[in-house]
Amino acid sequence: MDGYGGLGPMARQLLYGEQPRRRLTFPPDQPHANTMYARVASHPTPQGIVPLASIRWKQHRTRPFFGHSYTAPTPHEFILQKMGLRFTKAFALHIRNSCRKLGRHNAHTHPFTFTPAHAPATTDPT
Repeated sequence: MDGYGGLGPMARQLLYGEQPRRRLTFPPDQPHANTMYARVASHPTPQGIVPLASIRWKQHRTRPFFGHSYTAPTPHEFILQKMGLRFTKAFALHIRNSCRKLGRHNAHTHPFTFTPAHAPATTDPT
């Protein structure tokens, strides 16, 4: 993920085959990052798997929509939908866990405390 919530340059290279707009640089305190990037950016690492999957699927199509979906006509749209759902769920869990942590540790000082709504206790007349 990049700083704006999008896919980072290495993920875009893997998924879509897009080269980074500018060369990636890594801090000197991460000596293995350059080695990792060189390996990821060279053969035999796969690059552009989503366009390749779309091309192959269009050549050998067996049904009108991809992935047992009625909304994704190609693998490209299918992966965009799935990644969108996964990222949304991850962000929601991150926010929920943060609210729980705030509610647990700062309940006496934080004005926006997260308190889950509980159903009122019921009384059983029997």
